[in-house]
Amino acid sequence: MKKDDDKRYRKKNKNENTQEIRNEKTKNEEKEKEKH
Repeated sequence: MKKDDDKRYRKKNKNENTQEIRNEKTKNEEKEKEKH
């Protein structure tokens, strides 16, 4: 039971992290464009 919850939690977290990373990348790319 505990292990299952842990897996589910980790998976959920991973998805959120992926979203965060994607947002960061987009922000950085926009900054780069502004520089040029």
